[in-house]
Amino acid sequence: MKKIIEEYIRNSLEIDEQELIDELVRDYVLLFTQSLANMQKAFEKRDFFALRILAHTLKGSSSNIGAEPVRMVSLQLQDAAEACDEEPCALCVAELEKLSAHLNN
Repeated sequence: MKKIIEEYIRNSLEIDEQELIDELVRDYVLLFTQSLANMQKAFEKRDFFALRILAHTLKGSSSNIGAEPVRMVSLQLQDAAEACDEEPCALCVAELEKLSAHLNN
């Protein structure tokens, strides 16, 4: 997924400087990793309010950087958390864990 993000930065944000692109990707990976850890904690506590806010924030960050798969799952998680629907929340958190593994490779 890093290649997709780098392409988005080059084409949509019109940034060509590789050092800046690398920094933006690193910052996004860090944000995603921290957000996912906080989402896992919120889900364990069944804190749907916190989960919704975290999903909303990750959705926006993912949209801004071109990480469309993460944005889509974050939107689903946001909606499920707003409805306090435990099963879809669990599925979305699990899907974000899989996406995180792809992002870090």
